[in-house]
Amino acid sequence: MYCESGSYLYSSFSSSLRFLSSQSLDVAVNNTIVDQVLEAKVLDVTFDHHLSWEQHVGSLCCKLNSRLSLLRRISSFLTQEGSLLYYNACVHSQLVYCSSAWGTCSQTLLLRLLRVHKHVARIILGADFSTPSVALFAKLQ
Repeated sequence: MYCESGSYLYSSFSSSLRFLSSQSLDVAVNNTIVDQVLEAKVLDVTFDHHLSWEQHVGSLCCKLNSRLSLLRRISSFLTQEGSLLYYNACVHSQLVYCSSAWGTCSQTLLLRLLRVHKHVARIILGADFSTPSVALFAKLQ
């Protein structure tokens, strides 16, 4: 269960309550003190007290790079269709998961994700790194 109020986010998914805030506040719910944290991971989405999404995008890029490394190793054994299936199952699904929440992150963080996206398009299509990404994304549609 979530409750959002101003710059605060409460979570009761785990056995303990957590409270995201940059301000020092004492909060109790049903006479239980709520732990105040600067960062919390809920349903594999990392929230911080500024909602900057830096930590979330960093962990997402790490996860995607790991999956791209596997795609690079197995791409010689897959057809283009097989590579697309792998992409949709293991990469694209991660990119769109809860993107309505973290999709408002800074341009710098979105560019980090775009680089990963360009990399996977080049691997799937067997394109050189000098190939413009617009052409690659058009082919993948």
